[in-house]
Amino acid sequence: MQLCYVDESGKAEKLCRDRPDQQPVFVVAGLAVPDQRLTELTHSWLDIKRRYNPSIAKKSGQGWLDAIKHETKGTRIRKAFRKGQTGRRRQNAIGVIDQTLLLLESTDCKLIGKAWILKLDHEIENPVGMYAAGLQFICGAFHAHLSTDERGMVLVDSQTHHHNHRLAHNLFTARFGRTPRYERLVDMPVFGHSENHAGLQIADFLCSALLAPIACSVYAGRYDGWKEHCGSDYLVLRDRFGERLQR
Repeated sequence: MQLCYVDESGKAEKLCRDRPDQQPVFVVAGLAVPDQRLTELTHSWLDIKRRYNPSIAKKSGQGWLDAIKHETKGTRIRKAFRKGQTGRRRQNAIGVIDQTLLLLESTDCKLIGKAWILKLDHEIENPVGMYAAGLQFICGAFHAHLSTDERGMVLVDSQTHHHNHRLAHNLFTARFGRTPRYERLVDMPVFGHSENHAGLQIADFLCSALLAPIACSVYAGRYDGWKEHCGSDYLVLRDRFGERLQR
């Protein structure tokens, strides 16, 4: 059996010139992992978090598994690559990313993703529909990745009940329609809280620390007013980690 953990970075919203703090890309990504490697993935992820963020070890007290409750946010990691940051902070960020990718490589994980580049002053009529389209894409690619005798399960980072309900129904009609799709998935995607899923935390980390900033630099660099997200600062992420992400 395979598990696929899904999270996103950014918002499916209108990009406005008077709000340069917006992220001009919206990314949805899924991390597929064989279920027999999940314990290894989880324990190693906890070790990475505690190693590169000693405050997590202090907050966790005596229970080392409690480190799962304290997330390593990719948005904080990627800031280390902006101009003016210290070399020590950047080396720490490189270490976290490198060790995370090594972990995914060693546990036979696969990455599935889709990115939208938001258009300036363009109203998005159906933001949930955009997310649903991304989730449909991930489910389709994940389903195609499964062997004919293998089952899969998709876990999505939970948001509001209304948001979750609409996403679930969108997949429900595809999974159980008269011409069903994704039949190797055991059921519709289910929703979990990242505080207790290493897979969701890693999916969030990959979206925020790598996929979104790379997409911003490569495809949305023309939005030079969005200096927090665009420009050339994050191209080093693609240069350093791009080939490994592609593999």
